[in-house]
Order: sequence, then C-alpha cells, then structure tokens
Amino acid sequence: RKISFQCIETNADSYQSLHLQGTAIQHSTLFLLGIAEGVKVNDNLEYIFIKYLHDKAGIKNILIESGESTAWLINQYLSSGKEKYLIHVVYGYKDYLNFFKHLYVYNNTLPQNQKIKYWGVDFERTKATKDIMQYLFIKQTFPQDALYPFISYMKEINDNDKTAYHFLKNSRPLFYKNASLLKNYLIKEDFEDLKQVIENDARL
Repeated sequence: RKISFQCIETNADSYQSLHLQGTAIQHSTLFLLGIAEGVKVNDNLEYIFIKYLHDKAGIKNILIESGESTAWLINQYLSSGKEKYLIHVVYGYKDYLNFFKHLYVYNNTLPQNQKIKYWGVDFERTKATKDIMQYLFIKQTFPQDALYPFISYMKEINDNDKTAYHFLKNSRPLFYKNASLLKNYLIKEDFEDLKQVIENDARL
C-alpha cells in the first residue's frame, strides 16, 4: 500500500494544510493518533486533528490513554471552563493547558448533540481518582451512618497509582452496598460516571 506524507501547518488555528483521503474519512468511524511523547508540537497537532475529524467525519468521542476519572475531569472542564478540573490532567504543562483552552472555545461553538466528549480506556491515575471523589462526595451531604465507611476509605488513598487500583477494587463492595442510596444523592449522570470509575478493570 502506498504511504503518503504531509507537512502540516501547526501555528494557526486551522486545518487548511491537512488533507486526508476522502475514502478514509467517509468509511471510517475510528481514527488512531500516535505521538512521540515529549514533543512540543503534539498539543497543536492533537487540536488540529480533533477539529478536522469532527468537521469532516463527525467524530465527537475521544478515547484517551487514561482512566475514566481523567476523562470525567476533562468533560467537566469542557462543560464549565473551570481550570480547577485540569490540575491533575495537565500537571502544570502550559502547552497542554492551552490545548484544552482552544478545545473549550471550539466546543462551545458546537450544538449540544455534536459536542466533544472524552472517554477513558486505561487504568485510573491516583490524583485524578481523588479529584473525582472529592467533587462528587465532599461537596455533598450524605447520611453518615450509611456512607461514612465508603467516604472515609476514599480519603485514605495516597498518591501511588497501584494504590488507586486496589482502592477502587476494594471499594466496590461498599459501592454496591450503598448504590441505591447513592442514586438518591447524585444526579444520574454523576452516578453512572462514578460507577464506571469504580468498575474500571484495567490492570497496572
């Protein structure tokens, strides 16, 4: 099969220099983008490809090499524009933060049924896991007798990713035991997002 190469202009908020084969765009529903880690241009390229594939192929679901909790934090940012959700996503990398800022602006121009959403397909990262637990639980007032064991256990998690995995695995019985109660205190979407994090079976 013939391989073609392209030079892509990455300094502008445009994909005019990007031209994928028409048949590939029309007949594909999944596109894989590989990167060389640590390269400055990655964030600009990712934004250009997301915008191009959304406009040309209607791609709006983005799979990332992270857990559901990281995807949840990104989606919260895309909905609200509040950078506090990105603290344990970008980890201080200015270029990565700017990427999300551009994506937020672009996403706000889209109709509701075409907005971009992220999905995590890897194991949970500890700090992101702690963040989603904090945003979903600490701000809520729950009956202490039923959920105190679950919430107190959550607060014991440290900053080791292996601990995050074991925490989620060991907390499942508490989650299932209190599922009906949780449904009364969390909106349906938040409950389902939490369930996906708790049930993430990705191994380290």
